[in-house]
Amino acid sequence: MDIEDIPVLYKLEEMGLCQPAKYLPPWVKDARYLLAYLTCSEFLNKMDMTKNYAHYEELLQSIPKTLN
Repeated sequence: MDIEDIPVLYKLEEMGLCQPAKYLPPWVKDARYLLAYLTCSEFLNKMDMTKNYAHYEELLQSIPKTLN
């Protein structure tokens, strides 16, 4: 589901075809937590991680190899 599904869900609700969920996980019950989680998730999904990956790849390559 995404935001474009809202008009359809609204129409289904008007028609009486939507029912409340029987189970809500704890992270959905607390609106403050849900907002913080979704905001953080959106922020992280928009980040360009290319430089971070390159940095850590370089860091890992510099670790001395050990013999076992």
